[in-house]
Amino acid sequence: MSIDEKTIREQMVVICRRLYDKDIVPANGGNASVRLDSGEVLVSPTGQALADAKPDWFVKVDLQGNKLAGELEPSCETPTHTFIYRKRPDVRGIIHGHPPFATGMALAGERFGPPSHPEAFVYVGEVAWIDYATPAELAERLAECVHKHDAFLLGNHGALTLGASLKQAHFCMESLEMHARALTLARIWGGAKPLPQQAIEQLKHLRRKLKNR
Repeated sequence: MSIDEKTIREQMVVICRRLYDKDIVPANGGNASVRLDSGEVLVSPTGQALADAKPDWFVKVDLQGNKLAGELEPSCETPTHTFIYRKRPDVRGIIHGHPPFATGMALAGERFGPPSHPEAFVYVGEVAWIDYATPAELAERLAECVHKHDAFLLGNHGALTLGASLKQAHFCMESLEMHARALTLARIWGGAKPLPQQAIEQLKHLRRKLKNR
């Protein structure tokens, strides 16, 4: 079912404020975008706190990142968003944030490792590691794995999640941060234990069903 642009902008406001409230996009860090049915993209503006989001605040760009409408300027990481939309027709929402525990892992060069938490695996899948890159270089680094993953840990930077909607990308980001926090706490008891391979295969099937809704 097609959703009109006004409704999408209102939904973006709600999710952007939730991301801020959860410390996923502190201060003016992080950005979010949605691909419209027209193929055009609404992206958060540069230099602005997502807590201050308003429906008319998002900037409209084309799939090459050219500004089409909006009083503010698009996020400096818009090229990464539009690159992903060009490569992944199934993706309609993208979030980049700096959630504390996942970002701590990114700063330390820590990977997520084998799946160990069922709900996190269903919503996040396997998390790809991306070596540090500037916004101009990030798309090139993503090119090798963007087709296989919906969540990315960005070395010395933060996290990036994708979804068939912004809501799905939001659930992916919150689940990623929950998992990062749980893994950190699990170290007190000797570290997280991987799920059995049979369970992983069952969860992969459940994840595919969830993504296809």
